[in-house]
Amino acid sequence: MNQTIGDFTEEQVARIIRDHIDQEFLFRSRDAGLTEEDSLISRGVIDSMGLFRLVNFLERRFAICVSPPDIVMDNFRSLQAIRVFTLARLRARACAEQC
Repeated sequence: MNQTIGDFTEEQVARIIRDHIDQEFLFRSRDAGLTEEDSLISRGVIDSMGLFRLVNFLERRFAICVSPPDIVMDNFRSLQAIRVFTLARLRARACAEQC
């Protein structure tokens, strides 16, 4: 899991997302035992406003575009889902830059 996509490796993307969630949403309980597959909504980590803050972070940090149709539960359900979504956007951007 360490393929390079644009300026990032997959591992870096995973770490950046995890660190952001820890700092912005779990600041009161750093050792929340959150796994990659845990539902961020069900666990009360992110609410609707938090989702928009997260989207803004992803757009700025990774220079990707998240359009309104992208903002669905499947893309933001868990750390793993956010990572997969972000990597897909990075791959699309890298492909567009090469064409």
